[in-house]
Amino acid sequence: MVKFGITSMTLSLEVGDKDYGKGMSHFANLTAKLPDNESIPLEQLDEVIDQGLDMYFALFKLILTDRFIAGIIKGEEYKNLLIASEARIEKIRGYLKNHESSKRS
Repeated sequence: MVKFGITSMTLSLEVGDKDYGKGMSHFANLTAKLPDNESIPLEQLDEVIDQGLDMYFALFKLILTDRFIAGIIKGEEYKNLLIASEARIEKIRGYLKNHESSKRS
């Protein structure tokens, strides 16, 4: 019997200031992979999605920090973007929890 599971997750994120092909963009790619012959059961998909949100936020912070260090964005904008993106991630987590609990009802 074949048992399906999750063996890896890859996220790619590009943030850019482009106008008609001009401007800059920053790209990051992050992969989390389990050792060979190991997998996460599909029944734990909610946990995998939650961990994926953590990975996404880590990528976003990495790209923002890169843009800040390069002088593309200033300190106040950097701080505001981090705060806003963290709030969005928490909203998504709340939505997913509410959606999952409503499916069980």
